Amino acid sequence: MTGILTRADLNTSPTRIHLFDRISLLERELRGLIDDVTPDWKEEVYFSDNVDEKIDRLHSEARDANVDLSKIHYARFLHSGK
Repeated sequence: MTGILTRADLNTSPTRIHLFDRISLLERELRGLIDDVTPDWKEEVYFSDNVDEKIDRLHSEARDANVDLSKIHYARFLHSGK
């Protein structure tokens, strides 16, 4: 039988690698969508001062290391529960 995962399957390295790959791809696509639809996302989302500064610092450090990603790749979006 194929297509059915058990709890034991989820604890294997190949399954975890595959799931991490799929989740990473989804995250990248969602960040790209946000960046395309709302290019001014930093103004639309509330960040405390230190988070905004951290995004800018991480983006600057990445650029210095010749990594050219949009700032959205350095933001963490967490649900506040409100």
